[in-house]
Amino acid sequence: MKNHHTLSLLQTFVIVAEEKNLSRTSDILHITPSAVSHQMKRLEQQLSVKLIERKSKGIELTKAGSQLYERVKKGMSLINSGLTEVSTSTLTPFVIAAIPSFVDLVLLPNIDSLKAHFTNQAIEIIALDKIADFNNSHIDCHIHFGDGQYSGARAKHICDEWVYPAGPASLSLESSEIEQLLTSYPLIEYRGNVEDQPGAPNWRQWMSQRGYSLSQYTVSLIMNNVAMTMEAAKQMQGLFLARHQLCSKHLGPSLVALTEDKTKTAFSYFLAATEDAWQDEKLLKLYAWLLTVTEPNR
Repeated sequence: MKNHHTLSLLQTFVIVAEEKNLSRTSDILHITPSAVSHQMKRLEQQLSVKLIERKSKGIELTKAGSQLYERVKKGMSLINSGLTEVSTSTLTPFVIAAIPSFVDLVLLPNIDSLKAHFTNQAIEIIALDKIADFNNSHIDCHIHFGDGQYSGARAKHICDEWVYPAGPASLSLESSEIEQLLTSYPLIEYRGNVEDQPGAPNWRQWMSQRGYSLSQYTVSLIMNNVAMTMEAAKQMQGLFLARHQLCSKHLGPSLVALTEDKTKTAFSYFLAATEDAWQDEKLLKLYAWLLTVTEPNR
């Protein structure tokens, strides 16, 4: 039957080996010197080998004691490192803010992949339109749709964006018919916050850029979330301007792009964080992951 050497005996042994004095060891462990001595005798009995010698000037390790100390010391260091890593990652989540539509249409559909990149690390996701105030919040980074210029933060470009009309698959048509469709079918419009402007064109701007008639088109629904406009289109409420990075993987079989005529938006997607935060391996890992779940620039 194998002996089971308790961790507490080995911990006591390491302190004895380093302090070379039973009294100092007892002070550190808040136990009596006799209790320390008893623990050392128990460990020696379990191992069937003498580990320490009591000398007039204190404690000395035997050859076997020195060998055990070196190995146990390394083991304790690994245990402590592991405990610190696990407790830190569990208690302190990595906080990712992102515009709501990016949360709904990119982060959540890829949540398993995201979690796989952050094993043993709690993640907190916050849907937030306005760029985060990193100095007065617990947010580590923000995935934002903008120009990349944020006060007090450094932003790295993730990807560009393009918009195009999309709607029910039953309306798939020739490109020459698109103008007629847009003026005869209800339109769903996304209108974001002030800081979104001039991030992406609305229906009037998109049609004006192509010389289409502006006198007959009808906006039947206005929403402040791209995911909501797409869901309304699925329910046959009208056509919407799809944002390619957000919507392309959600099109079909019920929704399709109605034309290949895409317009690049003035704004792009950026990952913003403080200069110090960019030194964190977790942020670099997130940025690398974002490049894999979005389409590269064309």
